[in-house]
Amino acid sequence: MQSQFVSQGQSNTTTASSTTKVDPLSSLVSSGAITQTQSDAVKSALQAAHKGHSGEGAAAKSDPLDSLVTDGTITQDQENAITSALQSAMQSQSNSGSSTRTTKT
Repeated sequence: MQSQFVSQGQSNTTTASSTTKVDPLSSLVSSGAITQTQSDAVKSALQAAHKGHSGEGAAAKSDPLDSLVTDGTITQDQENAITSALQSAMQSQSNSGSSTRTTKT
């Protein structure tokens, strides 16, 4: 899919593959491995960690799921399943095609 936008002398071209994003946690909820509430907590923790680590070095990063295990929101087995599902989704996404964005000014 390719779309072009021209506005006030600027040209933006966006090319993306036709892949559909799938929530890797939804399969865990469907199978009963985690609840929807746990899925929501995982998403919130990952989003907060992503926002909190922008601009920081790799040494400052920690696994945001560890705190969910510590506070009893999820078990260690659930963390392992979530981590595996997220890694599989990222691997699948990187193998499914590329996305290119070119901006000309």
